[in-house]
Amino acid sequence: MKAVKDVMRQLPTSCGRNDSLQTVATRMSISKLEFLPVVDVNSEVIGTLIYKDIQIKMSQDNFSNLLVCDVMKVDALLVNTYDDEASALKLMRNNHASYLPVVDEKNHLKGVVSFVALARRIIQLKQELKRDSERMKVQGLGLSI
Repeated sequence: MKAVKDVMRQLPTSCGRNDSLQTVATRMSISKLEFLPVVDVNSEVIGTLIYKDIQIKMSQDNFSNLLVCDVMKVDALLVNTYDDEASALKLMRNNHASYLPVVDEKNHLKGVVSFVALARRIIQLKQELKRDSERMKVQGLGLSI
């Protein structure tokens, strides 16, 4: 089993709590991002921003005057770079999250891991297990591969 750092997207885009929501939403739309970690000046994760939440807020308020802090979730779910894939997947499943910021021991942003990346890894592991199982069956018959 791999550590989260081995499947995360490194150097993720992030934003600050006092950034203009309109600017960040435009950047997310252009880059096709659904999720951004919100960091302070020390690159410590202080929250998360989900594009769907921005869209909901856009329909309710004067969008041009809003800041990231008006929409961000402050109780961010985090995983450490050395947490294993299963722990990250369990945290996502239990909290209905599609993305998690990955931090070091000082809570500094190191990457982002997605449910899709973890699902791909599970598929890869299943394929490897299937190949190993087939190889063992052939070897059990005294044949070589």
